Amino acid sequence: MSNDKMHIRYVLLYEFRRGSTAMKTVKNICEVYAEDATKIRMCQKWFKKF
Repeated sequence: MSNDKMHIRYVLLYEFRRGSTAMKTVKNICEVYAEDATKIRMCQKWFKKF
C-alpha cells in the first residue's frame, strides 16, 4: 500500500471521529490532495468499517 493511500485512510478516520459526513470528507480531501484522490463510495465504505 502506498503512503498516500495510508495517509488518506488516517484522514478518513480523523474526519469520521470529528463527525464529518462522507461527502464533506471527500470534498476536504480532494481540495488538499487532488480532485481524484478519493471517491464518495470509498469514503462511505470506510465510514461503515469505522
